[in-house]
Amino acid sequence: MLALEQVVQDAPEQATHAAQVLGHFVRDRAPPRPGYAPDGEPTPTDTSLPTIPEADVQVALTSLTRPKSRAHVDQSEMLSFATLYLAGARLFGADLTRADLSWANLTDVPGLTPEQVRSARINAETVLPPNIRTAVGLSTT
Repeated sequence: MLALEQVVQDAPEQATHAAQVLGHFVRDRAPPRPGYAPDGEPTPTDTSLPTIPEADVQVALTSLTRPKSRAHVDQSEMLSFATLYLAGARLFGADLTRADLSWANLTDVPGLTPEQVRSARINAETVLPPNIRTAVGLSTT
């Protein structure tokens, strides 16, 4: 993960490709939100889900959303975290501009701000902390 982030810094022309690899890694390794798995695969139960992402998934998330790294990625390349269970992910200072968070679960995410969420693509099914849902104009019921 860190080597791919270093590629972004050393060879900005490869940033988009590195971001695509990291994005695929996160989508492959992060669990789907219960009831929202792609391709009809069985989904985990609430009791089997981790309270924080695996360490390698967190490193990939941090690398993908670091503002300095995102500056080198093609603006048309959207981060897709739709349907993922990312509860507990550390997103302090993360650039979520145009990230697809539709149907994702982002409960108990330290550092998540209304500004970050507003810059991303969400829907009514995106699970957010209540204070963030209210701040971005989504119902808490």
